[in-house]
Amino acid sequence: MGVGLRASFQLWLSLFERLAPIEGQIKTALTAAPVTHHDETGILVKGKLHWLHVTCTAFWTYLFVHPNRGRKALESPQSIFSNCTGWTVHDCWASYFSVGKGRHSLCGAHLLRELQALIEADSDWAKLMQTFLLELYRLTRPGPLPVTHHAFWRAEYEAICGLADKVEVLPLPASRGRPRQSKGRNLLDRLVIHQDAVLAFAFEPGVAFTNNQAERDLRAVKVKQRVSNCFRTESGAAHYARLAGFISTMRKNKQDVLAQLTNVLSGSFQWAT
Repeated sequence: MGVGLRASFQLWLSLFERLAPIEGQIKTALTAAPVTHHDETGILVKGKLHWLHVTCTAFWTYLFVHPNRGRKALESPQSIFSNCTGWTVHDCWASYFSVGKGRHSLCGAHLLRELQALIEADSDWAKLMQTFLLELYRLTRPGPLPVTHHAFWRAEYEAICGLADKVEVLPLPASRGRPRQSKGRNLLDRLVIHQDAVLAFAFEPGVAFTNNQAERDLRAVKVKQRVSNCFRTESGAAHYARLAGFISTMRKNKQDVLAQLTNVLSGSFQWAT
């Protein structure tokens, strides 16, 4: 290794180590937040599939890499999902519902896409549900609905689910294994089971209709993948996650990223007030 390359590597290691307590402060802020967003995306590490997980808000970003996508990752020491006690906004990946202490809110954009696929297959109930969610989103953009309106909208929601239940016939028992359900029945079951999570955006202050915050915070790694394809080492992926989380947090708080990185290396970093 050349002198210049060795110096750059040592600088990178020093930055990674000095960012550790700052990352700890970011994690503490996120676990105390009333609403957090969560997501994950696949990345290649040493040619094998890993997952980059994110927990974030409009002001904070925490990222970590894990070989698993689901429960093992969410219960790992790197994850803070179990420590988030507020509203957790995410997709309908089952692992999110089996871990943690927070309350759940489902991403409306994911639901709209699934409903659209059913609409294109001539599903009337899916069209009604999509119209219902879009209208509720329009009404609640200024803020959540008054408590006195909740019962009406719940009744409308349950009426559409009742109609869907008549259309999406349960599959007959199979001679072997679990009977295979239609995509419409699978979606309907989730809408019924997770009704509170679907409607949280309309009833609870600060809960967003979509999980776009988390998806935006993962976008940078997808760009990196298109350029470099993969991470060559697990430590390199971990270093990237910590640095990317810090840079994202600085940008969200309108800080000069280069200046703050310099402050981290010099030991003079302070949170802006």
